[in-house]
Amino acid sequence: YSSIFIATPLLADMREAEPAMKDHRARIARRQARKAKKLAVEQAVAASAATTVEPVAAKASVLEAADSSEVVDVERLAVVSASQLRGRNQPTRLSRSQRKEGK
Repeated sequence: YSSIFIATPLLADMREAEPAMKDHRARIARRQARKAKKLAVEQAVAASAATTVEPVAAKASVLEAADSSEVVDVERLAVVSASQLRGRNQPTRLSRSQRKEGK
């Protein structure tokens, strides 16, 4: 058998002990925790929206349940209906010949 079966895992273990790799692992753990918290808040909002509770009260209860160290904007949690989006026209692009004339 080749030494690759011994050297590769040994190198990986040694690299894990380096400060840069420890920082990288810590960043990954924080990112995963943020994603898990965001998913939990989204699920709680969705679950509370399914009930007959007033939406503002449901948002407030979700915000109270969230970690106090994280600031959550209540307006970003609002549900937007399709009728509210109808007024958002996308910009139209000129044809290629019209764009060339504008040079």
